[in-house]
Amino acid sequence: MLAQIHAGKFPPPSTWNARRDVQLAHLPGKRVSEALSAVTMKCLEKAPGDRYANVAALQQDIAAYQGGFATEAEDAGPARQFWLLVQRHRAVFRSVAAAVVLLFAITTVYLVHLQKTLDREKQATKRAEDATARADKGEEDAKQQTKLANEATEREKQQTKKAQEATELAEQRRGET
Repeated sequence: MLAQIHAGKFPPPSTWNARRDVQLAHLPGKRVSEALSAVTMKCLEKAPGDRYANVAALQQDIAAYQGGFATEAEDAGPARQFWLLVQRHRAVFRSVAAAVVLLFAITTVYLVHLQKTLDREKQATKRAEDATARADKGEEDAKQQTKLANEATEREKQQTKKAQEATELAEQRRGET
């Protein structure tokens, strides 16, 4: 360890998280946070320009960590910044998440209901189209039957007329005899 310190090669404090033989009970979550590890490593930088310029800058980073904000040393990206925001405002984000889940559930129920309604309307339309087709066929059949009946009536009239003519002719012949 002294050789590492002399060489200026310090392992980051977060490497202690992987060791199972060391208990870090004094730390939150029993582990060294990446933010504090980054602050420590910045304090131990060999080049003075890479370290904190003064104690106030170090205090500012520690205060940021304690307040739930990202430290300058950890160079946090947007995802980390967002996660810290969520952690600082847990109650608000829980409420928003509950509202989003509720909205999603209501939307899902509505869409399922809407789909069932559309299916019922399609079935009703299909039944109406089938009934219309049957009615049209029935009307066509009725017209055909009426036509056949009219033709049969016409044949009957012609046969009746022929029968009358034959009867008249027969009476005339009887009258001649």
